[in-house]
Amino acid sequence: MNRARDAAAATAAYAALTIAFTWPLGAGLARDVPSDFGDPLLNAWILAWDATHLGRGWWNANIFHPHRLALAYSEHLLPQAIQIVPVYALTKNPILCYNLLFLSTFVLSGLGMFLLARELTGARAAAFVAGLAFAFAPYRIASLPHLQVLSSAWMPFAAGRRRGWRRTFRAAITCSFSAPSSLYI
Repeated sequence: MNRARDAAAATAAYAALTIAFTWPLGAGLARDVPSDFGDPLLNAWILAWDATHLGRGWWNANIFHPHRLALAYSEHLLPQAIQIVPVYALTKNPILCYNLLFLSTFVLSGLGMFLLARELTGARAAAFVAGLAFAFAPYRIASLPHLQVLSSAWMPFAAGRRRGWRRTFRAAITCSFSAPSSLYI
């Protein structure tokens, strides 16, 4: 199997495992939230605010009136918002956007670690297990209500041993998504 097919197979497996692990969320993506009603609903609101205000009045969220720059009182979730803008533009459903992003953190975490471990070891099976261990690590499971922590998915994409401008570019892009994703990472 070539690398692209390996990555596609791993992605499909991580997606299936994510749906199974988070079930019954998959049956109610547009209306249900994972874990509890605290942070997931706050983060869904932040994502909706971000998606509708990028580039104009973004920091001046409609909370804590009359304070200016109120979005700075919480995490801004800008990298996550960039990911959901197309879905939000089509659906205007912040819960659906949140849930798709939530699910994608597991798939991306698994895929990122799979690619890193495959590069480092050359072994498909070991890389798959490494991706599984990273995607469903106890620390991540304990942080289910915290999309900010689950957004650690970008870290393995930034690592690697290859040198050159492509790796540097990949690391710069993934670090620019990872670093502002959360104050906890």
